[in-house]
Amino acid sequence: MTGDPTPSSDPLGYLALRKFSQRLPRCPRTRLPVSYADIGDPDGIPVLWMLPSGCSRWIGAPQDPLAKRYGIRLILVDRPGVGATPSVDLADRIDISCKMIVSVLEHLNVRPAHMIVTSAGIYYALHLLLNYPETFHSGLTPPPSLYLVAPWSPLLPADHPDYYPSYFTWIPSPVIATQHITLPQLMKLAKTGTSLWNTGLKTLWSTLDSARSMIGGTTQTSAGGSAHGASPDHVHDSGLDLGGESGAVPSAAVPMSVDGVEYKQGEPSSEVAESSEGSGMWGRFPCCISCTTTDYFQAENFSGVGQEHLICLNRGPVDTGHIWLEQTITTLATKLQTAGMDRPGTEKGLPLIDVDVWWGWEDNMVPRKGQLWFNKTLGRYPREMRLKVHDVPDGDHTDLLSRTDGIYEVYDLIRERG
Repeated sequence: MTGDPTPSSDPLGYLALRKFSQRLPRCPRTRLPVSYADIGDPDGIPVLWMLPSGCSRWIGAPQDPLAKRYGIRLILVDRPGVGATPSVDLADRIDISCKMIVSVLEHLNVRPAHMIVTSAGIYYALHLLLNYPETFHSGLTPPPSLYLVAPWSPLLPADHPDYYPSYFTWIPSPVIATQHITLPQLMKLAKTGTSLWNTGLKTLWSTLDSARSMIGGTTQTSAGGSAHGASPDHVHDSGLDLGGESGAVPSAAVPMSVDGVEYKQGEPSSEVAESSEGSGMWGRFPCCISCTTTDYFQAENFSGVGQEHLICLNRGPVDTGHIWLEQTITTLATKLQTAGMDRPGTEKGLPLIDVDVWWGWEDNMVPRKGQLWFNKTLGRYPREMRLKVHDVPDGDHTDLLSRTDGIYEVYDLIRERG
């Protein structure tokens, strides 16, 4: 065989390529090693991907062929306690991780103008924008475009007017902090999950069914059954859920506007998405790619994932709850205003940053009320942030990364904006 292995001819050999497992031996800012992946088109548009709470580069591995087809270069950095990146104190986790990301981008001589943010990655994306704007193509003048795919929305207290119940409050912190010990055994029983990390969560938290039933109204049931109670069906033989064996395309877009924020439901795929219909990104081979990347994920250190969930649930030594998000957005808007004043040719009232957010209405991790509160929080600064919401009525917290009305739309926008 000549040339590099391909995902269809030799998936194990393909995942062994150096691009999936690179290492900066010593971050100049933290003096710690950092592992990362540099995938997609090596000559394409550079995009920084802020990983979800699983925070492993293996989560992004299935994106490689699609990103390459779109002419996009994806950079994914393992956060502390994952891969070859050492663990750090919880109180310092966000800042140290961002320093590592800055160092990796400098090492690669890359200054991206686009940032994809998934789930818990919102904490790190906002911290980067506020504290390390020089990381991006032109700093904050203009800032990078943000593509938020099912971002995490902090839980709201019971006395908040937009409060919604969540079963996450029932999970003891020690269980969360030790997931790297308990999860591998549970994962062996849940190999057929669509998402390597979400699968583990579904299994781990299935024991909390009684707790969920006590508070009610926090889960939604789709045609496939309870989103958290039952094991999900095995994915398409490409290793990704493409909406069924036919790779059906969602219904046409139905745009609407609420309080000045433009909403858009899923629209048909681009020519890139259509070209892969029925075959999938990875081609056909016996085992789905998520099974293999799950094994690789577990074979490496992932003790830091518990810290990610403590941050999401605001159980760390510093505030990471809803007040943090509101204050951070306000601070960012102020910085954007200042940057805009110093920017030649800036028109009065011109939004300085494009923020696109994708929500699945069947998302049981961030239910609809949490999504709407998040939209309202970002929508308070229309002069500084041009917010556009893409709603996917039958989407959930993880499947937007394999849907034509999710990640394909993200790549379309990146390619359009250049």
